[in-house]
Amino acid sequence: MDLKEPDTLLDLAMQIVVKNESIVLRAVEEMPRELFIPLFNAAFSGAHKNILKVVVSTWPFPCLHVGALHLPEPYCDVLEAMLDGLQFPPIHNSTSCVSKLRVLDLRQNSDCMTTCSGIWNKFPFCYEVCAYSQKSIVKTGDVYSCAANLEHQLCRPPMELLVDLYLDSTWMTSEFLSLLHDKVEQSLGTLHLCCRDLQIDRSLDYKKTLKLLDTMCIDHLEVDEAPLSEVCTIMPGMLHLSSLNLYKIKFRSYKKKPFKTFLYHLKRMKGLQELSLTYFSLKNHVHKVLSIMSSELDSLNLNFCDLTNKDFISMAQIFQERSLNMLNLSHNRIPWENTQPVWALEPSSWKALRHESQVEEKAIAQAEEQKKKEEAGVQVNELVHPSRTYERK
Repeated sequence: MDLKEPDTLLDLAMQIVVKNESIVLRAVEEMPRELFIPLFNAAFSGAHKNILKVVVSTWPFPCLHVGALHLPEPYCDVLEAMLDGLQFPPIHNSTSCVSKLRVLDLRQNSDCMTTCSGIWNKFPFCYEVCAYSQKSIVKTGDVYSCAANLEHQLCRPPMELLVDLYLDSTWMTSEFLSLLHDKVEQSLGTLHLCCRDLQIDRSLDYKKTLKLLDTMCIDHLEVDEAPLSEVCTIMPGMLHLSSLNLYKIKFRSYKKKPFKTFLYHLKRMKGLQELSLTYFSLKNHVHKVLSIMSSELDSLNLNFCDLTNKDFISMAQIFQERSLNMLNLSHNRIPWENTQPVWALEPSSWKALRHESQVEEKAIAQAEEQKKKEEAGVQVNELVHPSRTYERK
């Protein structure tokens, strides 16, 4: 268990300050930039929504990340307040103040600081900026080149909103998703909604939200309890997916279009590292999936997939030329009468350990054999020279 670093005196002071909301709201625009980070941390942890909204709208740095901060309850209220702080003033309003914020990251990421202080003066200002979408800051170019090429204040600088979307009708409320839609529309095309982790439950209508996303950005996709034909409408464009998790996905035949389309999209995912198929029947057809998998595949989870002895043989043949760090075949009927294909599926680390064990067993056997030879030699010596044995006695 990691120990949390103790709060500094400044952090403790800010926790007291945010309790007097009216004073903070009046003073925030005149506040030194050095105080913004501890103020944001205190407002976020204490779920002070009005302060969060103002802090985001006046943020003096190019990026703002939730990072390792613990999400207070109710979760969506806090994220909605931050999202509401994104301002898109009319482009004809020359008196409006243009915020310095370019990247707002609402994801929880333990490896991410509140702001990327090391590259403030280097485009694109942030380590987490989107790398794939044509709407990203990297693709659209330096925001300041826009003002240089067009008339002053007639071009909004592009922004990025980084999110993980859990469309499962639990804590990510319809109000939050509605606010997302509104902000994208208000931006008139200058806000890029970049979703890295997308989880979809069939019970929720996700199609409206999916239209706002660029599937090139998505790194992790999870879909629960849906027809395979529906999954295939979600997968196009996800060329940079590193993790795919499908649970209770139904289809009628391996010969029909949904399964063939699924294989087509899977083959295009050249960077896929983790694949998890649970309650996804692959009876006698696992080779069709594994033969097209990315060479980057490192983790494979096939739970409740109705695997047969034929599947285990196919897997053993395919994995002769490659290895995985994690292979989970739980809840499949193992053919114990013929376990050779199963042993051939050992991950490389398992094989290494088994090799070491075999070497150790061989060394022990050799030592025991040598001991037996020495004992036999003593017995022969006693028979040949009985007088020496008598003398020792």
